[in-house]
Amino acid sequence: MRIVEDTPNRLVLTNSPWFHATLFALAVVGGICILLFGLDKDPIAPVIGVMFIAVGLFFLALVHRLRLTLDRTRNTAEILQSRWRMEDVKIVPLSDVKEVAVDGDDEAQSLMIVCRDGTTHPLMQYHYTGGDHDIVRNRLNAWLAETR
Repeated sequence: MRIVEDTPNRLVLTNSPWFHATLFALAVVGGICILLFGLDKDPIAPVIGVMFIAVGLFFLALVHRLRLTLDRTRNTAEILQSRWRMEDVKIVPLSDVKEVAVDGDDEAQSLMIVCRDGTTHPLMQYHYTGGDHDIVRNRLNAWLAETR
């Protein structure tokens, strides 16, 4: 996750895995090229081309983008999650946000917003390894503490 805006009244984080999206799009393009240029050279080329296209499209559809906007002037925490052609927007009053916590174990983790009533809102729909979960969590919690 990357902080794209950090002001006293607004904090915006994004997670856009452009590398993975580019890699999967290249698999689709590669499959199309195999279909276009390999048909007359190898009888198995259509099968390989269709496999590249199918696998590329499948994983491209799974690429998950996130935008978290904490806004003091509007008193909102907005979680925008998008994948392929689907978008999910959750808006939570900023005054209801208790903290940002890390969910998961040592193997794979994800960040989530914890509200005062105990409800949680995951920022990612899956856990993943690597990343700067603790750094991002600490920055978000520090920003939230400044509002109180």
